[in-house]
Amino acid sequence: MRHRWSITAAAALLLTLTACGGELDGTDPPPPATEPPEATFVGSVDDADALIALIVANDAVTVYVCGRDDTWESLTAWFEGAVTDGQITSLNGGWDLELDGRFDGSAWSGSLVASGRTYGWSAQRANEDSAAGLYVLDTDSREAGLIVTNALETAGVYYGKTSTQTAPVRVVSDLTVATRPSSVEVFSSVYGGRTFTLRPVTRAIATPRITPERQLRQALTRALPGLRSFQLASFDDASVVRQLRTLAEASPDEPQYVSLPVVDDRGALRTDVSWTVYHHDVRDPRAQSCFLDPREGPRCEPIAGPSLTFQGMPDLPFRDFRELHRRAQAEPEAVARELSDERVYQLSTLGIVGNELVGSYAGQATVSPSVIQGLTSIFEVAYGPERTAALLDLTAHNYLVYNRRFYDEPLEMPAPPLGPAGPTSTHHHAHGHHGPEDSAHPRATERIVTPQRHLDEFDDFPILRPMMVADATIWDAEAQAWLVDTFFERADYVANVQANAFNWLQLFPDAPAGSSTLDEFSNALAVRTQIGGYWRLTPFGQELLQYPDASCGGAGSFIDEIRKLSPDSKTLDNEYWAWWTNHQPYGLGCAYVGTFGNTGRNAAVSWQHISAQTLDATASTFMHETGHLMDGMHGGPTHPWATDSQRCRLLGILEVGPTGPSLMRPRIAGTTRTNCFAPTLAGDTTTKNMTRVAEHMHVNLE
Repeated sequence: MRHRWSITAAAALLLTLTACGGELDGTDPPPPATEPPEATFVGSVDDADALIALIVANDAVTVYVCGRDDTWESLTAWFEGAVTDGQITSLNGGWDLELDGRFDGSAWSGSLVASGRTYGWSAQRANEDSAAGLYVLDTDSREAGLIVTNALETAGVYYGKTSTQTAPVRVVSDLTVATRPSSVEVFSSVYGGRTFTLRPVTRAIATPRITPERQLRQALTRALPGLRSFQLASFDDASVVRQLRTLAEASPDEPQYVSLPVVDDRGALRTDVSWTVYHHDVRDPRAQSCFLDPREGPRCEPIAGPSLTFQGMPDLPFRDFRELHRRAQAEPEAVARELSDERVYQLSTLGIVGNELVGSYAGQATVSPSVIQGLTSIFEVAYGPERTAALLDLTAHNYLVYNRRFYDEPLEMPAPPLGPAGPTSTHHHAHGHHGPEDSAHPRATERIVTPQRHLDEFDDFPILRPMMVADATIWDAEAQAWLVDTFFERADYVANVQANAFNWLQLFPDAPAGSSTLDEFSNALAVRTQIGGYWRLTPFGQELLQYPDASCGGAGSFIDEIRKLSPDSKTLDNEYWAWWTNHQPYGLGCAYVGTFGNTGRNAAVSWQHISAQTLDATASTFMHETGHLMDGMHGGPTHPWATDSQRCRLLGILEVGPTGPSLMRPRIAGTTRTNCFAPTLAGDTTTKNMTRVAEHMHVNLE
């Protein structure tokens, strides 16, 4: 039935309602409910270079947070949920991401939690008479989001759903328009550089669901900054691990072969690639596991079994290696054909860490090496065992596979302030590079030595012997417990990579273009690596270890503190002390340079950080620090005589990669740390080889 209301009845009802609540009883009336309008809101995240956009419609909200230069990897995420009484509560953006917000009648504000850190944020209604708003691309294979604020600031990221290539986008359209455009063109570096079309969003959208795999990818992005493209693999590795363990026990001269997934140079996963495998024990026969007490000296115990380390190159005696070198000079084409047989010679490495595989494939199926590593060994150093178990319960994936060309490794530990410019400066880019009394190394003022051959200078291979030391973040001396219980296997793997690279990859400083043999221009030296021992601190030694906030080198720095804890006398020839840490505030590596053969308080000490990078990248850091301890210097303006060189070659004959970087590049990041392997694009000189390691290596080896 339809009711007719008279003016008198309506007035009486109004009077009744007024009398029940406000001024008649002396209290203020409640404020009217504030419901956000159906609109787009744009703004920024406090204390971060990230932007935020909200699409509110029909009590639903879609939120996109997008980082820029410093935060595009860590603060980019989608959120979706409901709006209740002008509030959004605990929206989940995937791994370690949560968002809350409230509407005050004109604008939104709230908090964003990412990796345990809380940020504030605010957003105002997007000006409809401008380009401000949220723009997206969303197909089965790719996704991109772009935020444009009212001040025309922009933040956007591209994500390939199948290729997993991820990179920021740059707007190429004109945004200075008087209305919201129907589309915006953006450029991204993915696929070698491509333009994409994004369209504006005005209603709440069905964003990609926060699937378990997506959460796993977010966790990987935070654990490994700079990993722009990767694949997740699920395969039964038990048979391969058993095969390698059996190989380590028998250690035959003949190679074996395993099939492991790789990622090619386009980012695609391949499962049809064969790895060549020989066992290489990287432990010196005299290596022991020791407790280091600065008062009482070391207490040592034997180590059971060989290292679980494998290479694709044969373990040739020096006589055979020298003969191969001589034949390469006399019959370059024949030897080149011989070395191209990947069933005998393949520059790959493999290891077992925590019953998982880790390795780098450097065969002919890819240009830049492909890396594989078990997810447990990646996550545990970043998140701990409990959170790692929760992550791995999400999906069946158990391995990360990526190509080095898509990995921008983090920067090393920041250097102290530079001294006067030029080769006599005490400090050099990215490292403290010191001589015995914190003075500049005397050779820094000299010109380079005359290039010379080295292979015939020794009756046998010279051997480097790193002493691997676990600091208090890896071995808790008070609790007598391993915080990283795979320390031995991790140390073995990085030594294995160095043994392979320093033995087989010949670095050619300043060799003329076209030179293809180890001739008078070469300065190559084959040297092997064997771990001299594994060390950890007693409670007294751990109590002495400080973690100052200083940069790489100099008095009071961390490298200075650990230098004081190293023994005053050497145990083995050519030993050097390599300290390992998982202490978060520090960068990835540092070296305190003296000379080999005298590992005392003013001698060769380095340190390596095991998290925020893959184990393959840790191996590159390890080799870089070893290069410093062999008097290798950074290229660049500090050492102006370091110039470009030809591409790296195997024995000076077989090309094993494009023109690559040196281990000794200053501020090495990404593919510029990968010894001889790195893509070099047209006009790009950042990955040229500028090493001087080989020139100094023979001076410090006994």
